[in-house]
Amino acid sequence: MIEDKVMVQQDASIKTLLHGSRSYDQFVGQFACPHVGPIPACHVVLAGYSLVLIAALVAGKNAPWFFWIGWLPVFSLAASGTSLELVGVETCPRSGGDIPTCYYSLAMSIAVVLLFLLSRRRQSR
Repeated sequence: MIEDKVMVQQDASIKTLLHGSRSYDQFVGQFACPHVGPIPACHVVLAGYSLVLIAALVAGKNAPWFFWIGWLPVFSLAASGTSLELVGVETCPRSGGDIPTCYYSLAMSIAVVLLFLLSRRRQSR
């Protein structure tokens, strides 16, 4: 039970730091994030993973609210970016191996939700 919560905390911490650095790079003009309207997507993902991290750190009845409010936009962006990439519309930045980063983002968001659900399930026992 404690191990699952620690895994969620570590995973959310890493993602928050990663997207925090991407948001900073976007701010200083070194990285081009796709935009969601006028807002860079990396800022939306940073805010989402920050809420997931808060949910992982704060125990209590409000933790699921923080998690879902943070996770849904992250997952939605990753799923829509992946869908567009699969139909041939280049939307996502590429990683070093020329793989769209939204593929990684989708895999990470699925891993985070699975860890969160496993953690909640074990807490309820």
